[in-house]
Amino acid sequence: MILCHRLGCALLCHSGGLSNLLYCCWLSDSVPTVGTEPRRVLLRIYGQIIQGHAETVLTDSVIFALLSEKGMGPKLYGVFTTGRVEEYFPVRSTSLSSL
Repeated sequence: MILCHRLGCALLCHSGGLSNLLYCCWLSDSVPTVGTEPRRVLLRIYGQIIQGHAETVLTDSVIFALLSEKGMGPKLYGVFTTGRVEEYFPVRSTSLSSL
């Protein structure tokens, strides 16, 4: 479901896990980008389960940043107190019937 579609950008809510809310954010084709700036990103907001555990958030953030830096995971575009901005991969979940 598209939550917002204004001023050349859009926000789409993805089903999150137990500990995160996930949103796909993208620019419309009419908005120019600068250099290698991404047109689409994943906005991850930490959920209630993980927010109360600062050590878990820190460990998760460090591991994610290291894997991103080594090219072994999505690129990390930014971090903030309650989440981060990541590279978006358009994929679909695997189901038992698709195996």
